[in-house]
Amino acid sequence: MRFDLLFGILRSRFWLVASIVAVTTLTAIVGSLLMSKSYGAATTVYVDANTVDQVSGTAAFSRETIRNMLASQTELIQSSQVVNRVIKDLKLTQDPQVQADWQKATKGRGDITDWLATVLLKAIKVTSSTDGTTIAIGVEWSTAEGAADIANGFAAAYKAAALDLKTKPAQEYAERFASQVKEYKTKVEEAQTKLTKFQRESGIISSDERIDVENQRLQELSSQLVQVQSALSESRSRSNVVGRGGDMGIPEVVANELIQTLTTDLGRAEAKLGQVSAQYGSNHPAYLQAKAEVQELRTRRDTEVSRVKSSIRTANAVNTSREKELQAAVDAQKAKVLALRSKRDQVAILQQDLASAQKAYDLVERRLTETTVSMSAGLSNISVISPATVPLLPSRPNLVLNVAVGLFLGLFLGMMAAFTLEAAQRPLRSADDLLQAAGIPVLAVLPPSQSTRAQRLIGGTGPSVTPPNLRLGN
Repeated sequence: MRFDLLFGILRSRFWLVASIVAVTTLTAIVGSLLMSKSYGAATTVYVDANTVDQVSGTAAFSRETIRNMLASQTELIQSSQVVNRVIKDLKLTQDPQVQADWQKATKGRGDITDWLATVLLKAIKVTSSTDGTTIAIGVEWSTAEGAADIANGFAAAYKAAALDLKTKPAQEYAERFASQVKEYKTKVEEAQTKLTKFQRESGIISSDERIDVENQRLQELSSQLVQVQSALSESRSRSNVVGRGGDMGIPEVVANELIQTLTTDLGRAEAKLGQVSAQYGSNHPAYLQAKAEVQELRTRRDTEVSRVKSSIRTANAVNTSREKELQAAVDAQKAKVLALRSKRDQVAILQQDLASAQKAYDLVERRLTETTVSMSAGLSNISVISPATVPLLPSRPNLVLNVAVGLFLGLFLGMMAAFTLEAAQRPLRSADDLLQAAGIPVLAVLPPSQSTRAQRLIGGTGPSVTPPNLRLGN
């Protein structure tokens, strides 16, 4: 279709198209004004994916992990836990308008909280960023203040719920650790009591020092015993020599100067006695005097030899007794040292039990402290970076958009109506139309006439005129 023909059709049907456009535009305006208004508000929260956990001390997330985490956070925002917290924090069930809407929708049946939770879930739209770690929470509500309050309420409730989910395990761990701390503290006290009681009963305070002293005493006794045993062996040997006779062959007798002097004097006296006996006979006074001198010297020598032999026997008896005493002392000291070692081992076991109990107690107490610090810190990895503000204009209905849609729709319908009427009752608008309709060639084109009848004949804005079947002469 040619542009001039199209323009001609629209120009001839201008009032029809304009009427339809006016009707659709007016309908869009009236409908927009009659529709209930809703306001949109949105808030943006930032989720710090690199926050270190205060309990486990872990961090580091991959991109895939962050996407999964944001998806989980999106589900958390739309969970009943967050929705119910929003309803409770904002006291929405006490809003007269909400109560009226609930009565209208449910006739007062059911729980208003459950109904309102369903309404809120339909009213919010949660979207997460694809490249970052932000989440947008959009709300459509009947009032501007309500939309902003609900959007901010969802952000606050989400932050609180996320913190609860983070600290609740820590709280459970804290309760468990507190119970274990009491248990291990009792074990430490019991182990300390056992150790103290055993040390008091055994008299061992510093086991290493005590055992060192007793070991030194055992070494001293053992050394004395060895010396006494050596002396006993020697004295026993001399005593055996004394028992076999041969007094003059005993080393102590030989080494005794007095005995040797007496033996020498005795030898001289016996020699003198032999000379006197040979010279004077056995009855001479000189012989009797010499004989008495010999007997006196022999008696003195025998007495000294007996004294030496008795001394040897006495020394052997003393060494024997001393050896027995030292042997008994060494045996007793050995038993004492062994007993101390046994007690020291028992003390070491008790000390090890105490150290193990103390170590376990310290570990559990440290974990309890860390968990308590994590709970008291109250740190959240969620921050509101763009709180919702009260919107100035409603988001629906959009008057400008609706008018534009009505305008374009009316223009489209008007054009369709014009084309439809044109196809049903097509007037003559040009020489080409005359040629197509009558099959008669155009001889000339007259200028437009001011006559209404002529205008109708050539296809003006009035009713169409069907061209007559003209017949040319021969």
